[in-house]
Amino acid sequence: MKILSFGEVLFDLIEREAHLGGAPLNFAVNCSRLGAEANILSALGTDELGASAREQIAALGLSTEHLQEISDKTTGRVEVSLHNGQPSYAIRTDVAYDYISANAALNSIKEQEFDLFYFGTLAQRSSGSRQALKELMQQLKFKELFFDCNLRQDFYYREVLEDSLNYASILKLNDEELPIISRMLYKSQMQSQEACRMLAHDFDLKCIILTAGAEGATVYYEGQRFKVPAEMIDVADTVGAGDAFSAAFAVNLLAGQSIQKSLESGNKLGAYVASQNGALPSLSPEIKQACSPKQQFD
Repeated sequence: MKILSFGEVLFDLIEREAHLGGAPLNFAVNCSRLGAEANILSALGTDELGASAREQIAALGLSTEHLQEISDKTTGRVEVSLHNGQPSYAIRTDVAYDYISANAALNSIKEQEFDLFYFGTLAQRSSGSRQALKELMQQLKFKELFFDCNLRQDFYYREVLEDSLNYASILKLNDEELPIISRMLYKSQMQSQEACRMLAHDFDLKCIILTAGAEGATVYYEGQRFKVPAEMIDVADTVGAGDAFSAAFAVNLLAGQSIQKSLESGNKLGAYVASQNGALPSLSPEIKQACSPKQQFD
């Protein structure tokens, strides 16, 4: 099972400490920890943070072959403020991951084949990385295309959402993002089930994952609805929890597990990360066993 994750690699600056992150990287790391061969496609600056990111990514067990270098741009960074465990973000603009190159990506990928391609909206805020994503969609084929909205600040607009939804076979979003998308695309505040039904129909989505914090999570899959309650935890911070959820769901789904099992695994791993500090806490053997597919990968 091979996964390619596209987009931002950055440092979250939390209480003056720099923590490596970015949703695509968090997703790839968690997929790797659960047994998949996961790759991150992004761009770093040639600054100190870029060197640190490359070193840390290698230490996390991911290949660095798809990490491009942009010599005149800084590595991405975000100032994160926590209020009762909930993060708010001040995201730097005009940084390295805004300049991902399709040609460089295709040269590094060469003849490799991937089962799943993961992407979001933040790296599409710039014309350069957005064009790179478009060219990759045109020239490569994947079994599944996983669009994790991750709406941040004002770094998204209707055209980006529509193009992304048209690429995707799987959509993941949360209960704060769904009303925004509903208003932007349909000029209406619909109930969750109706909004998901419309999105699945209009964009030919096979699967929609909706997370809702204390209300648990729901998956709409080919006309069926699956739900799990929230795990009972003490929240440390929720940074990276959604990315962990997405990773466990995707790995289990690709391994042939049922939608319900994939949903339960995603829910469990997301809750575990929310109960720890930081986006990439180490995973105990128990949580790995609970969230991994119960079969070997090809």
